[in-house]
Amino acid sequence: MNKQPKSIQLTQWLEEWDPLNIGKASYDTEKADIMGILYVTDNPRIVAQKIKETLDFSFGEAPSTEKCLEAAHTLILLKNDISCSL
Repeated sequence: MNKQPKSIQLTQWLEEWDPLNIGKASYDTEKADIMGILYVTDNPRIVAQKIKETLDFSFGEAPSTEKCLEAAHTLILLKNDISCSL
């Protein structure tokens, strides 16, 4: 039962994410691919690489590796339900 709220948090974050500034509604297929890799690994470098590859394949461009890594860290934190506030 705990997976549903985590999935909702991930989905909400991805719904607001617009890494290429082309409109938040432009990434439906890519969001599904990114969600899929999150259930395979918690390694931020692997997740970041998948984000970069997915966006580059779909749009012919991708955010910098640094931005993809930032997104990967955020998504993994949400997935693992870790609060960023201390």
